[in-house]
Amino acid sequence: MKMSPEAYDAMIIKDYSAMLENLQDGYIHDISLLPHPKDIILKALLLKIATVNDPDYVHAAVICAISLSDFQHGVGESIHTPISETPDQLKEYDWEKLQNFLDTMIEEKQSTGILIDKFEKLNPINRKICEQSNANFVKNKDWRRLFGL
Repeated sequence: MKMSPEAYDAMIIKDYSAMLENLQDGYIHDISLLPHPKDIILKALLLKIATVNDPDYVHAAVICAISLSDFQHGVGESIHTPISETPDQLKEYDWEKLQNFLDTMIEEKQSTGILIDKFEKLNPINRKICEQSNANFVKNKDWRRLFGL
C-alpha cells in the first residue's frame, strides 16, 4: 500500500526526531547519522511549518529544521564543540576542520532561517511562535510528544 504524502512526511519527521533524542547538544555530527537525506527531512519540516495549526508543533519543527545544520559531510565521529573543555582537551582539536564545519553550519542555519521565514508567511500562526521562542521547550524534549515518540 502506497503511503500518502502527509503520512510519508510524518514518518520522516518521526524518524528524525527519534534520532535526535539519542544525541547530545553541542556536537557536530556526520550526515550519515541522519535516517533520511537532509533535504528530504528539511522539506517535510518546512511543509509542516507552513500547514500545521498547532503552535507547539510548529515551534518544534522550526527548531528541528535549524538543527539539521549540525549534520555535515565528512565529520566522522561526532565532534564536541569546545565550550567547556580544559586546555589539555583543546590541544586535541583540529581547529581548521572544526572552523570549516562551524562556517558551513552557520551558512546552513542562515539559509534554513530564510526558508523558514518564507514558509511561516504561509501559516499566520507561526509569527506568534517566533515571538514566543522558548529554549526550554527543546531542552525538556517536549517536542517528543508532538512527533509521536
